[in-house]
Amino acid sequence: MTLLDAARDDYRVPTALHEAGHAVAYLSIGREFEYVSAAEWQLVGKGQAIDAWDRAVTAMAGPAVESITYHSGRGGDAEIFGWIVDQLHQRREFAEAEPCDEPDDYINAGPYAEAALPVALATVTSSWEDIERIAAAALNIGRLTYDEVLRLTAGGRFLVDAVSRWQAVAEQG
Repeated sequence: MTLLDAARDDYRVPTALHEAGHAVAYLSIGREFEYVSAAEWQLVGKGQAIDAWDRAVTAMAGPAVESITYHSGRGGDAEIFGWIVDQLHQRREFAEAEPCDEPDDYINAGPYAEAALPVALATVTSSWEDIERIAAAALNIGRLTYDEVLRLTAGGRFLVDAVSRWQAVAEQG
């Protein structure tokens, strides 16, 4: 059984996968963080400034994982991509009508959210085994430090192929 299977029965699993997606995205851009926690529903950075593009990639990694989790066995790449874009547009419309101080990956991603989505999806899909390892550890340990997360990863060896895959989906949409 994979964590994708377990996500249907245990509400903590999708959160752990989501936060692990953020962690992998941070690793992919070469940024450290203090810790990641499924229990606290967050990844805590080190207080370093992050540019708008990197913020978009790291923020959209969470929604990328959510869509993959939701669509597992129910749809392909176009459905995964389209669901995120639909969510992005809905959240932006809602934020304009009802500003909220609650953290929201879609809003935090800023103006590059949609453009960064293929990169976020590529990062997540090329590192899925790492995401599952990080999520499983996060479910068992309250907080995982950057070094602990780094030890759990093999690295996104297939990122270039994955970027081409998701860029093609984006261009079709």
